[in-house]
Amino acid sequence: MTYDTVTIQRLRALPVISVASHLGMTLYGTGQICRRCLCPLHDDHHPSLHLNAPRNIFKCFSCGKGGDVISLTCFFNPRREKSNRNRFTVYRLG
Repeated sequence: MTYDTVTIQRLRALPVISVASHLGMTLYGTGQICRRCLCPLHDDHHPSLHLNAPRNIFKCFSCGKGGDVISLTCFFNPRREKSNRNRFTVYRLG
């Protein structure tokens, strides 16, 4: 399935904190600018994945992965049965 440029821009404009919460990530911290959570890409015991609301990006300071809302959704559950559902969760939020 391919998306046009307008749809991709609309998906990237979604708040990264809302998308992470909708994907089931437990968010730590109470700040409006930056929140933290456990990184789904590696065995994480301390919240090393930072979500930056003003820039609408994420960055894991343990494994170094980062990106936008679409990347976060693709990284969250890449090859499981529910991957299609999680990949299009971002689309449903928009």
